[in-house]
Amino acid sequence: MAHPPETKVSTPSVEKNPNDGKSMVARLIWMMGGGIVLVFCLFSIAGKRESVFCTTDVVFWCVAALMIAARYADVRYFGGATSEGEPATMRDFAWYSLFLIIASACAWALGHFVSHLGWM
Repeated sequence: MAHPPETKVSTPSVEKNPNDGKSMVARLIWMMGGGIVLVFCLFSIAGKRESVFCTTDVVFWCVAALMIAARYADVRYFGGATSEGEPATMRDFAWYSLFLIIASACAWALGHFVSHLGWM
């Protein structure tokens, strides 16, 4: 008796398209746009002689948090990639977040130091 040919049943899966609109926005935020805004905020902080914490500081830290959230969305939902083109993992996200927090804190402190000394 001949057996019928086996057929593979595939279940529909959600494809992660790295070129759709949402993923492009997420990548623009964490790769470029956020960094540009942080630099403008730093120049603003360094040029003011206000208290340690002002509106620009709030904007600075909100943008840094937005950059981390955008990277998370990119890795988790949009199939983000590393600089080598490999699929990004949550470990890559964790390293990015740690680096961004440390670099932002150092830059923020330097901006306030420059402001305190009145160099700008």
